[in-house]
Amino acid sequence: MYKVFGLLIFVMLCCVSMLNAQDDEARKIFMEAKKNCIDQQWHNAIEHFEALLQQYPSSRYRDDAKFWIAYCLEKIPESSISAFFTFAELVEESPNSPWKDDAIMHQIKLAEEFVRTGQEQYRRFLREKMSFQMPQIRNRAAIALGRLGDSSALSVLRDMQNDEDLGGLATNLIMLLDKKPLSSKPDTSIGDIRLYYDRGLQPVERKKPDERGFLWFNTQRYEQYRSMLRNDDDWTKQELEEFALWHIIDTDEFESYRALSDPYDKQEWLRKFWKEQDPTPTTEKNELVEEFNRRIEFARINFGRFWNYKHFRYLPDQHMRRDWYHAPWDARGEVYIKYGEPYARSISGWQTEEWVYYNYGVDFIIKQYMTNIYGNALFAGPMSQMQYKSYIMPAPRQVLSFFGSDFGEYNWYNYNSYIDANYIYKNEMRYQHKYDAEPIEDFALALGNKVLRYQIPAGEFTLDKIGETYSLKYNERFVIYNEDYREILSNETERIVEGIRDKDQLIVQNIPLNLYHS
Repeated sequence: MYKVFGLLIFVMLCCVSMLNAQDDEARKIFMEAKKNCIDQQWHNAIEHFEALLQQYPSSRYRDDAKFWIAYCLEKIPESSISAFFTFAELVEESPNSPWKDDAIMHQIKLAEEFVRTGQEQYRRFLREKMSFQMPQIRNRAAIALGRLGDSSALSVLRDMQNDEDLGGLATNLIMLLDKKPLSSKPDTSIGDIRLYYDRGLQPVERKKPDERGFLWFNTQRYEQYRSMLRNDDDWTKQELEEFALWHIIDTDEFESYRALSDPYDKQEWLRKFWKEQDPTPTTEKNELVEEFNRRIEFARINFGRFWNYKHFRYLPDQHMRRDWYHAPWDARGEVYIKYGEPYARSISGWQTEEWVYYNYGVDFIIKQYMTNIYGNALFAGPMSQMQYKSYIMPAPRQVLSFFGSDFGEYNWYNYNSYIDANYIYKNEMRYQHKYDAEPIEDFALALGNKVLRYQIPAGEFTLDKIGETYSLKYNERFVIYNEDYREILSNETERIVEGIRDKDQLIVQNIPLNLYHS
């Protein structure tokens, strides 16, 4: 009896030992996979997580591995659909998993991107999540639909208005969605110069401008535009790049580039141009060029569609119409190439959209299927009009004497002029780069708390000389993750250092971290 009992204890101890060994091995694979995530080696990370699931299907890291496989797929551009359904598989198979809510949040983000690129079947998923019991998921789904201009989100957004974190955003989206549609008929009475062309772009008639409308544009820029148009849709990669470049650089600079006849000279000109704009000049990768090419592709796919209205003959070199001379994208493509993805986008009237960029403090009213070459497809939006009211100034005496005392609201010293000068007619490309620096290993521990310490030679910065010393200004940004690589603390601030004696002097900074643990 005692021998049998002793044997059972021995067998149980062996089983416990085997389980501990398996758990240690599973943890080793899991941590290696997470290290690949930090290094952004997404494919390697997926291989390790899948090996973990295959070798230890019942380990305590099972749900974690499934979530991180989906997360890695989300980071690989061509695998976003697979990411969505991998998150869905985790939610369905493990309804009690602590990763379930995170997975749904990621699905909402992906679904919004899919709908924005024309995959309307994912809109139903977002609408379903608005009835979800968890308020965070319900609110995020409503925000996604609101940014897509879907009025079905209004009821949830109105309930969110008192929310401390999301109330302001909800209020802005409600204002966008509550707009009443304009007339269903196109407005052809815009007060500007009306030019009529035949299929060969030869002017056949010029009518007198509307007495109360004035159109001013750079003739050289207009000729550059016309010289790049096509009456088919066989755009080459170089033609698309040149059209996009025309949006972001000055007219004279673009003319100097176009004057180069040798392909090598053009390539060298572009190399130097982009090198000067490189946000990370010490690396081989130029993130700005990659973003520029990505925006071109997105604009071409999403804003290069034709308008099939058959009998419209107003300014044919402005409209996206098959067999007419046209640009590769409409005014929405122009705005997208210059400023990237809008924070919110909604229908504002007949073939009219409003795009909001909270990060730049501006919004635009944009006509679909039209370029802005005549200045009648892109305008300051209601948020900009409200924000820049203080920029309204009386027109100078010489302006009033030239146009007459009833010039009134048509002067260009108001908010429209401010938006025109700083955004609509400003050739630029705005891009906010997120720097992926190497991890800082000098992590000092102080008594009772933690301190992040770094030191960098002053020569690594661009220095301004002031008398006998130097000064510098830089942005400091850090993010702290927990063991599951969830963000728990982040901060960004601008630092100014003065009195630097030489370029070898170390710039030292100690950042106290208020971290709490159980």
